Amino acid sequence: MTKSLTEQWREGTLEEKFYYILFASRFGEDYVAIDMFISDEKDFMYSSCEDVKEVLAPVPSYEEFIQQRDFVKDHLKVLIENMNLKRKLEIATKAFEELEIKSDKLYRGGNDWSLVEQLDFIKAKCQETLYHLEEMEGVK
Repeated sequence: MTKSLTEQWREGTLEEKFYYILFASRFGEDYVAIDMFISDEKDFMYSSCEDVKEVLAPVPSYEEFIQQRDFVKDHLKVLIENMNLKRKLEIATKAFEELEIKSDKLYRGGNDWSLVEQLDFIKAKCQETLYHLEEMEGVK
């Protein structure tokens, strides 16, 4: 099992680089700052080790930052696509349920309706379905 950064720091085995560090404040709330660990001195460059509560994470290099940013952008696009697909599915499900309910009325009451009334009903349902499909097209 890998050791936490705080454990590595306490043992003096932390890699020499910049880290986000949680500091215990002597005057109130704890705070986070960036400092560099100097492996030869087993200490941070600007801060007293007495105030360090936890070593949180390494500060990424510029290249790592760009990779992380691009990774988040790509996954955000996928998330938005999934949300739009979910919305389209909700619209299609609603349209299908409405059509199913109204078509049940047509079959149950078919004997009482004239052929013209049945055709008008079917035409109206087709127009509603087209409306729902157009609504789905509006979801980008």
